[in-house]
Amino acid sequence: MDEVLARLKQQEDEVKELETQLFNRPEFKDNRKLEALRAENEKLNYRANILIRVKYRRIKKQQSQANATEAKQDDNKDKKQSLQTKSPESNQNNNKTKKPTTTSKKTYFTSNAQDDSQHSYQILNTLISLFEQAIRKSFPENTTLPILVVPGQQTDYQCNSAMPIAQKLTAAGKKMVSTEVAKIIVENLPEHRILEKIEYSGSGFINITISAEFVSEQIRNILLRGTLPPNVLNIVGNHESQGESKKPKVVIDFSSPNIAKEMHVGHLRSTIIGDSIARLLEYVGFDVLRLNHLGDWGTQFGMLIAHLQDIYPEYKTKSPPISDLLSFYKESKKRFDTELNFKQRAYGCVVKLQAFDPDIIHAWKLICDVYFEYIYKELDTKIIDRGESFYQSRMLDIVKE
Repeated sequence: MDEVLARLKQQEDEVKELETQLFNRPEFKDNRKLEALRAENEKLNYRANILIRVKYRRIKKQQSQANATEAKQDDNKDKKQSLQTKSPESNQNNNKTKKPTTTSKKTYFTSNAQDDSQHSYQILNTLISLFEQAIRKSFPENTTLPILVVPGQQTDYQCNSAMPIAQKLTAAGKKMVSTEVAKIIVENLPEHRILEKIEYSGSGFINITISAEFVSEQIRNILLRGTLPPNVLNIVGNHESQGESKKPKVVIDFSSPNIAKEMHVGHLRSTIIGDSIARLLEYVGFDVLRLNHLGDWGTQFGMLIAHLQDIYPEYKTKSPPISDLLSFYKESKKRFDTELNFKQRAYGCVVKLQAFDPDIIHAWKLICDVYFEYIYKELDTKIIDRGESFYQSRMLDIVKE
């Protein structure tokens, strides 16, 4: 790999020398198209170098892992041979003189402080977790002390917890200045790869400098993998069911129009807002239930069915050509308000509809088929229609109770 990189560097130097000789010619000066091509070529070279470095690191990592595995196998083999050659007496003596050893393991961060290959790194959340752990360790008797970590003006980030903590401790009878509090917090701050330098000023403000190597790594990840979503599910909390990870469910209620009436701009607005929220939640890992509670039951459908029976009496065998449901609704509403006989028949159709009369249900389905579902298709909005009719049969037991 080193030979390949050296050869590539030599070739790049030769190409640059040729470019210098070529582009110094008069005909190539002030050539905008050529400059644009050169800029694009530099971008491609930059990305290619990133890929080469990533590949080189992976190869080196694999080699080191393989060497570590071989060394471990050799050590195990040597230990096994030495155990076989030891006498029982020497084993007993070793057991007597052997002292118990204790190992201290430092916890580096709490939940939501780690990153992964599927999500973007949340630096602020990591810092909050680290300082929370440091403050809890420094002052374990008080679990309500504030953790205030914000972007800094003179540095990358800043922890402003020392001053309010000092005030709380003083009020509780334990007088302590903010500088002393800041010093204790810094001493108990866990180590982490994102931290390069930690300093505290005279007022107790803790200044945080992020590691340049870490920032470079994050930029490289963005170039290679693009912008990834944050780990919102980890922020929300742990959701598990019987040992298996479970996505938290979110229900979004969409525009919920009445099928028998005109769809207006309010329905359009809530549909677009709901779809935007649903897509964002789905993108970060939530299980989103997109519900559209349609108005497809009740008196207005009694009017429509009665009007359908009068205008298209052969509806049972032949599908009626209803293309404009709004006009059809206006005609039936006018008759409902002016014709007493029609009004009584409409109420009768409502009763039969609620009793699931086959002919009335057939007429109701014909009317619902004219529903303006095409608008949602034009908006590329995926929803689950769950109208009032969905709950009709499910309400019977509730009513009985």
